[in-house]
Amino acid sequence: MDVRDAVLDLLFPPKCPLCGRVIAEVGFCEQCLASAPRPEREDMDLRESGLHCAAPFRYEGAVRRALVGLKYSGHIAYARPFGEALAETLVREGLTGVHRVTWVPLGDKRLKSRGFDQAFLIARHAAAVFELPTERLLKKLLDTPPVARAASAAERRARVLGNYAALRPLSGERVLLIDDICTSGATMAECRRTLLAAGAGEVLLAAAALTPRTQSGGGKRN
Repeated sequence: MDVRDAVLDLLFPPKCPLCGRVIAEVGFCEQCLASAPRPEREDMDLRESGLHCAAPFRYEGAVRRALVGLKYSGHIAYARPFGEALAETLVREGLTGVHRVTWVPLGDKRLKSRGFDQAFLIARHAAAVFELPTERLLKKLLDTPPVARAASAAERRARVLGNYAALRPLSGERVLLIDDICTSGATMAECRRTLLAAGAGEVLLAAAALTPRTQSGGGKRN
């Protein structure tokens, strides 16, 4: 920890994103970590795309409130605990040894309005655990409505088809693609397709939280 971080911790002591208690260091308090909703194996197997998305949490309860706070209320300090928890999940699942870490980007209009990209912040902290940089490999071409609002699987796929472009060619690298919340899997599947078309050898998917299938009518994901 440098002097700047020490001063910031003194002025603004870290709090657990899930309960708001002041804690000794950035992260989740032990009680919340023990009781936080965790995804089942079937939650991580995306039924619509047939892909696997690793995640440390289910998108419900206190986890949902914390991620909504990060995304819409600017609680950017929450990104680090979620990123580090995501990295721990990747290690536990054996999904390591990647060459590049990137994220599902916001469109330019939404990024300008919000002032930050929550998926990038989470990805940056996850990548730091593996001592890797976070690289912007994708661009969103149109500011379309959130995919989760689409009524059907076909509509969700159609809404994101061709809406992402790779920013540079890849050469067989193993890429880790991170998002904040995975709802239907349509967005991540399209980003994965785009990266593979650009030359990636393999694309692993991960998110801070997954929407449980029981809340999505049989498998909706972002």
